[in-house]
Amino acid sequence: MKLLLLSMPNCTACVRLKNNLDKLQYSLIETPFSYEVINVEKYPEYAKKYEMQSAPLLVFPSGYVLRYAIGLSPLQELIEKEYINFKEKEEL
Repeated sequence: MKLLLLSMPNCTACVRLKNNLDKLQYSLIETPFSYEVINVEKYPEYAKKYEMQSAPLLVFPSGYVLRYAIGLSPLQELIEKEYINFKEKEEL
């Protein structure tokens, strides 16, 4: 499962969310996922596509969009839930 992290340079909340994703990806979570960081200043078409009004913005394959940074535990639960949905759709 691949996520998109839309961010801006010098955005503290973006860095915090990226750090939490790194922690989950490499140590704390069994759910396999990857993510790509997209600088919306370089690629504004992504900001427009997802109607981004503030950073960060995390986009899941299901179409769900998280429009703010959250802590490690809620983020882990959300990724696990989205992964289950992702796998179920993949099996259809």
